[in-house]
Amino acid sequence: MRKSVLITGCSHGGAGNQLAKEYCSRGLHVFATARNIEAMNDLDLPGITRLELDVTNIESIRTARDQVKSILGVNTGLDLLVNNAGIWSTTPALDHELSEIRSIFETNVFGMMAMVQEFMPLLTLSQDACIVNVGSIGGLMPYAFGSTYNASKAAVHSYSDTLRLELRPLGIQVITVILGGVKTNIFTRPPKPLPDNSYYRPIEAIFRGVRSGQVHKATPRDKFAREFVDATLRPSTPRHLALAFGSIVVPWVTWLVPGFLINFRIVSNFGAGAVRIPREAS
Repeated sequence: MRKSVLITGCSHGGAGNQLAKEYCSRGLHVFATARNIEAMNDLDLPGITRLELDVTNIESIRTARDQVKSILGVNTGLDLLVNNAGIWSTTPALDHELSEIRSIFETNVFGMMAMVQEFMPLLTLSQDACIVNVGSIGGLMPYAFGSTYNASKAAVHSYSDTLRLELRPLGIQVITVILGGVKTNIFTRPPKPLPDNSYYRPIEAIFRGVRSGQVHKATPRDKFAREFVDATLRPSTPRHLALAFGSIVVPWVTWLVPGFLINFRIVSNFGAGAVRIPREAS
């Protein structure tokens, strides 16, 4: 029976925050982490230990690991590692600065890899260890202006599926979460404006309207968290876990529907068909 869990990305209003509360309600000792501990003030609850952790900083990861080790005690392992921390981005590939792209990959991909490596000694002490890596439906089916985020989540899927094979001899399970839309605070953040010279400025309002409208279809955080925790506490855990709005439909669509039809629908939906290369007057 799993008794302890560490979750990254537990700031107030996010999916990880709700997961921490749900795991706590099931009797687990929860290690809730975020870059800013004050962003988790609502998690100052019995059964939850809040830790400062920046997944892009190896020293921060090691400090948090040592704190967890000290709290758990000698020869007691960590049962669940939930790699939830991530950065969401909707910016055209042509307009995305490389520094921002690298930052997203540092958090969404390399930070996850570092967490797995550094917490492995604690996981191997558990008799029932499991790593849960949060991917996205964006890693399976593209949406316009999500190239960086989608690429990072596709990397998460591939990494997790390979990691599962490599950790099988160690008795550690790996779950790849295919996450759909969840009502979190990412929908309330103002979108980054496109640069003046962007090819996509003529359709920016259309695109932003479509994206903001999706919040009404997203799955409530509490429902998502219950289903997530239910699945990860089962004796036999799934290899892939599809959760929240769109997560069941998207894998079937990518399998059954020809790619050119999917692309046509996406382009039409986001108004990208109206984009034209500006021509100088003769």
